[in-house]
Amino acid sequence: MEIVKIIKNDIAMSAKILQLVNSAFFTMTSDVSDISTAINLLGANTIKSLVLYVNVFESFEGNRELNNHLSEIWRHSLTVANVSKKILALRVTNKEELEECYMAGLLHDLGKIIILNEKSYGGRIFQLQKEKGISYNEAEKEIMKITHAQIGGYLLNLWGLPEKVVEAVLFHHSINDLTFNEFNLSSAVYLANLFVNNPEAETEVIKKFDIENEVREIINLFAK
Repeated sequence: MEIVKIIKNDIAMSAKILQLVNSAFFTMTSDVSDISTAINLLGANTIKSLVLYVNVFESFEGNRELNNHLSEIWRHSLTVANVSKKILALRVTNKEELEECYMAGLLHDLGKIIILNEKSYGGRIFQLQKEKGISYNEAEKEIMKITHAQIGGYLLNLWGLPEKVVEAVLFHHSINDLTFNEFNLSSAVYLANLFVNNPEAETEVIKKFDIENEVREIINLFAK
C-alpha cells in the first residue's frame, strides 16, 4: 500500500504512529512493531487521521502558550475518537463507517488548535471566559462570531475528507443542527464529546435510541 511506503520513509512519523498504536487507547493484545501490521489492525482511515493530526500538532510545536493546552487537547481527542467508535459500534458494524467515526472523533477539535495559535484570539477567549464565567465555546463565539467546530469542519472539507467526517466535526457541539432520525456517525461523536467532557450529562439522544446504559458503560470504562 502507498500509505505504508510513505510512513515507512518518515522515521519520526513511524515511531509516533507505533507509539500511539501501542498505547492504552488501542488496547492491543500484543505489541505492534511495524506500520504494515498497524494499518491491518486499525485500518487505513484510522492511520490517515493519526498522520494528519500528528502533523497538525507538530506544526505548532514551539508555541509555548499553545503547548500548555496541546497535551490536554491531544488526550481529549484520542479519548473522544475511541469513545465515538465504540458508541457507533453499538448500532453499526460497517468497518469503513467505524473508521470514519474514529477519524471524526480524533479531528473534532482541530479548529480549536488553529484558534489558540492566533494570539489575538486565544488569550482573549480565556480572559472573557474567566471574566464572565461562561464556557469556552460561548466566549469563542462572542469574540469571533464563529466556532472552532465551524473552522474545523471548513478546513476538513477543503482537505477533501469524507462528508460524514466533516459533518460530525461541524456539529459536535450543535445538537439542534443534527437530525437524529437515525443513529449515525455525527450523533456518536456528539455523544462522545459531551460525555467525555461531562460524564454526568443528560441528553435525550441516548434515550431516544435506547442506548443509555451501554453509553454509560463505555464512558465509565474510559473514565477509569
